[in-house]
Amino acid sequence: MTLADEFESGTFTIKRHSFPAVSVCPPADKNSEGIVDSNTHLVGFQVAPAAVTSTAAPRNNIRVVNQLDDVQVDVGRVRELLVPANKSVAPAPPPPAPDLGTINVDHYKCYLARLSRGQPRLAQKTVT
Repeated sequence: MTLADEFESGTFTIKRHSFPAVSVCPPADKNSEGIVDSNTHLVGFQVAPAAVTSTAAPRNNIRVVNQLDDVQVDVGRVRELLVPANKSVAPAPPPPAPDLGTINVDHYKCYLARLSRGQPRLAQKTVT
């Protein structure tokens, strides 16, 4: 499959040992902020480059800002692809895959990352 983002684009394969999936990510209600889409989940599959053409975007000292912290990281190799999915906890068959034209959830290409040199360690936080 072809994947493209701000760091690189190219052809990737799903690693054989990653079936059925390496992660299942249900929507979470963090600190009672609510859930936008309670039906769509994400499942993660390990991917590996078949052939990659770098876009030469910088991959060190990338600033990442979110509700938990503001840090700089060095971005490494691709780790997994998160794919929108439906699931069922009942014995009945699960619903079909989400219709990508009607949901508001993207695919995500995930990279290994580590704190950039000189960055303080992340402070411990409590999330409810």
